[in-house]
Amino acid sequence: MIIVAGMHRSGTSLTAQMLQSLGADFGAADQMWEADQWNANGYLERRDVIDYNSRLITGVTRTDNRFTAVASQASYLRMPKQPTIAARAAKESAGLSAVGEQVQNLAVKDPRFCLTLPYWLATQDVEAVVVALRHPSASVASLARRNRLPKAVGYRFWTWHMAALLRSAPDDAVVVRQDELVGSEPQQAIDRLAVVARLADNRPRSKPNQQETASELAMPLSASERAMPLSASELAISQLDPSLVHHEPDDRGVPAATLDVWEQWLSRC
Repeated sequence: MIIVAGMHRSGTSLTAQMLQSLGADFGAADQMWEADQWNANGYLERRDVIDYNSRLITGVTRTDNRFTAVASQASYLRMPKQPTIAARAAKESAGLSAVGEQVQNLAVKDPRFCLTLPYWLATQDVEAVVVALRHPSASVASLARRNRLPKAVGYRFWTWHMAALLRSAPDDAVVVRQDELVGSEPQQAIDRLAVVARLADNRPRSKPNQQETASELAMPLSASERAMPLSASELAISQLDPSLVHHEPDDRGVPAATLDVWEQWLSRC
């Protein structure tokens, strides 16, 4: 399993789309949350994963019906404490096993993994974690535009997610900055994602304990390796559209606690 995490409106969908172009399997399209005006290319988020993560965080599902969707969103914005989420995870262990069985050979993406990742890592065979990173001011501005979320709440929301993910993401997590992907030289970011996509292939292993890990593969591709998946790399880069990014980073007005978490993430890039 490959997990893609990151704050809402931080490029998680773009990162997942690049992984998919490079060969990672996200599963059947009919299992996904639908595309909308805010993400015309789709979110690549499975409904069963969204609902399970929502139950851990809020106590109710997110996609079943309008009533639970409203209840989930309201509880989500109250930002439940980690002990509350941990207690729900203990009660929902059977649910994690059921969902995990459905996605064990897939890449899965959900911003809620920022808060639930420890429980997946503890019980599932997770080959790699990919973190999509975007400057908090840009993410918060996008949330204000899409969800009409006040910026003061948005910064608390960003810090809640990304501080939790900072504590739980493994040392070899692959961090991909959105401004790098949509910048003038995205190749290095694409190469790192290609490394992750290689983890999902079907090559035979001589022994289970010789399975390649993200840290072992996290090195620049050789000329011959890059030549083999060249068409996939070119396809991924061709899908990048910088015009879809509407908010530029700006440290002004960002709370000190949020900037501190951002700086810690930069140190991990």
